[in-house]
Amino acid sequence: MQNYNKAAQAVETLRSVFGDKERAREVKNYLTCPRGADKSLRLAWEQYKGKDFLTLRVWQANEQGIQVPGKNNITIRFIELSGVIEALTRAADDVERYIQQSGGGVDNG
Repeated sequence: MQNYNKAAQAVETLRSVFGDKERAREVKNYLTCPRGADKSLRLAWEQYKGKDFLTLRVWQANEQGIQVPGKNNITIRFIELSGVIEALTRAADDVERYIQQSGGGVDNG
């Protein structure tokens, strides 16, 4: 009986963390970038209902301190990836030039 209670409690904890909704399954995490004490930005390959895509989302700690995905995310279809990479590369070049011109002092905290 004690093992059953532990299992039931574990299931209830998982439901409180993830809910009863079907969620995307993370296949591979490419980036976890800290954002303050209890958040992180993640880029991951996910699958949902037989479809593959990349997601960029903020994860945050719940009441139990477990990192869970936030409600908002950006999905990138594989067909869109080369255009996104090209745009991010241009943005990175612009940011680098901006930092050099401003004397290196940029704080996005």
